Amino acid sequence: MDLPNTSESESFTGSDGFLSRMAINDNKAGMEGLDKEKINKIIMDSTKGSRFYENELKKDQQVNHRIEKMMQQRAQLTDHQLMKSTLKVDKLVCELEKGCDLSRTVVHIDMDAFYAAVEMRDNPDLKDKPMAVGSMSMLSTSNYHARKYGVRAAMPGFIGKKLCPSLIIVSPNFDKYRAVSKQM
Repeated sequence: MDLPNTSESESFTGSDGFLSRMAINDNKAGMEGLDKEKINKIIMDSTKGSRFYENELKKDQQVNHRIEKMMQQRAQLTDHQLMKSTLKVDKLVCELEKGCDLSRTVVHIDMDAFYAAVEMRDNPDLKDKPMAVGSMSMLSTSNYHARKYGVRAAMPGFIGKKLCPSLIIVSPNFDKYRAVSKQM
């Protein structure tokens, strides 16, 4: 994942975890070939000082505190305690594997941009425009036109609008999505 240059990153925070959560994650269909550096700069510039940014900083500090606490606990373990724990876990894994029922097959289908597809079906004017389902606080999904700008699910809508000023944000209608999903 490409992040802003080091000196710019340090002005946001000293934490790589924080930066990687804030930066664009382009591991999504329709997001190939994006200018990640440009998108990351827009994301960081758009979020500085916002409640979203402050919340991400707070979460990062909490995670780092938990990691530090675990590392301290780990440092106090003896080799004997580690070996005993490893054997206990190995035994538990064996027991779980023995009880594993492989007679059934479960298929999970990810309906990519499902909410957006339903909205475009119901309002064909949206088909050729960048659109997302959600709110200015958080987007649930976006169509492929919006993804070309770096707009994606789990992104605050206000950032999506900075990345794509022509982005149309449609409020979610979960009752409609449930009804359509039952038809499939």
